[in-house]
Amino acid sequence: MPRTFASVIAALVVTLILLFAGEGATRAQSLGEMMQNCEPLETHWRQYPPTHDGALVPDQAKAAICYGYMQAFTQLQGLMAGDCSKGPGPNCYRALRTCIPVGVLFNQILAVFLAYARSHVAQWHEQAWSHYAVALATAFPCKSE
Repeated sequence: MPRTFASVIAALVVTLILLFAGEGATRAQSLGEMMQNCEPLETHWRQYPPTHDGALVPDQAKAAICYGYMQAFTQLQGLMAGDCSKGPGPNCYRALRTCIPVGVLFNQILAVFLAYARSHVAQWHEQAWSHYAVALATAFPCKSE
């Protein structure tokens, strides 16, 4: 999934809004709420699966929120952290610790998140963003880090 500087910045802005917005704006989603937002997208993609050319998203707010999370985390997976002055290495790593392989489709990423969410019922009240990051990093770890 090619990334341009503008798409990375857009994904970062969306992520920050979704993750850290206060009650006056769109508040951060709980894991349970995000799971409920993603279930309509899962249902839709059973009928209209994503391809390497793109994905159809139904005209529903819940599905759009879920898809926005997926887009943001996918775009931000290349964000580096630590001391990167000498390039990747032990002190320079991917901030999200996620390396989604080329060829993975959005419905596979969605399935990873929903399987994680459904198996963590006790955490449904917690914010979704950290669990989303853990689910992706667990399923798609960076091999060289």
